[in-house]
Amino acid sequence: MYVNVEGVQSDWAKELIENVVQYAKDQLMPNIRKLYIDVDVIDNFYNDEGIKGEVITEDDRHFTIAIEPDQDIEEFITTLLHEMVHVKQYVKKELKDSYWKGEHFDGPYTDAPWEIEAYELEQILFEGFSKNFKKAA
Repeated sequence: MYVNVEGVQSDWAKELIENVVQYAKDQLMPNIRKLYIDVDVIDNFYNDEGIKGEVITEDDRHFTIAIEPDQDIEEFITTLLHEMVHVKQYVKKELKDSYWKGEHFDGPYTDAPWEIEAYELEQILFEGFSKNFKKAA
């Protein structure tokens, strides 16, 4: 897997982002080898709308995660993990446009099955990452 991080100044922040992305990939897609993830940390990213992150599909194995830096560290990591769940959904072809596992979904955002899964898994992933990161520190 290749990870490129843009928009952060410190080596520590870049390394943290790389570690979060690698951990999520290992947990969610352990058998996927060819994967390219660009993480763009962008000030005021959809700030007025309350959106903290977004996945942009470049192709079936190349994704850009745009993420708002104006979050505390736990929220930032959780947002990044949430977006990595969406990457997994795209890679495994579970999500495409508004189709979830081949079924069209036309309901509110909060009821979208891909969001329900992402919100559930972000917490599980955060707990696992936190334990592993503390051991490595």
